[in-house]
Amino acid sequence: MGLIDRPDGLFTEQELAALDLAEALFRENAGAAGADPDLMNRLRDHFTDGALVELCWAIGQFIGLGKMIAFLGLEREG
Repeated sequence: MGLIDRPDGLFTEQELAALDLAEALFRENAGAAGADPDLMNRLRDHFTDGALVELCWAIGQFIGLGKMIAFLGLEREG
């Protein structure tokens, strides 16, 4: 899944699981991603239920913000 460039040693296994979650929430049907036993097992190996809820919340907020910015056609000043 995911990022094209993941050099060995750059990310921990926990970080890789979080990146896979972010990509699943962004690119896939979230219900289907949540039903993926391999992804869920990896996430539960690295995160408590509470931490997983917080991680999903944070990822969702940034995905939503990005979509809102794109929808409104906002650009950075600079």
